Amino acid sequence: GRANAKVVTVKARLDEVKTLLADGNLRLLARDAKLIQNKADQAEKGEKLKKAEGVLEKKIGDYAIINAQVDEMDGEKLMLVSEAKVRAQEIEAAKQTLLKLTKAKTALEEQVEEVRADVALANQELAAMQTA
Repeated sequence: GRANAKVVTVKARLDEVKTLLADGNLRLLARDAKLIQNKADQAEKGEKLKKAEGVLEKKIGDYAIINAQVDEMDGEKLMLVSEAKVRAQEIEAAKQTLLKLTKAKTALEEQVEEVRADVALANQELAAMQTA
C-alpha cells in the first residue's frame, strides 16, 4: 500500500512538473513569437528610416543645387549691375559731350550771324561807294 501511495504521489508530482514544463514552453513560444514580431517591426522601421534618409539626402542635394543656382544668379546680377553702372557713366559722358557740342553750335551760329551782319554792312558800304 505504501509503495502504491508513493507511486501515486510521484506520478502526481510528475504530472505537475509536466504541466509546469508545458506552461513554461508555452511562455517561451509566446516570447519567441513576440521577439520575432519585434524583429520584424524593427526591420520595417529600419526600412522606413532608410527611405526617410534617402528622401532627406535628395532634399539636401536639391538644396545644394538650388544654392549653387542662387549663387550663380547673384554673380550674374552683380555683373549686370556693374554693366549698368558702366552704361550710366557712358550715358553721362555722352550727355556732357552733347552739351559741349550744343554750346559750340550756338557759338558758331552767333559767329555766323556776326559774319552775315558784317557782310550786310560791307555790302551797304560798297553800294554807297558805288552810287557816290
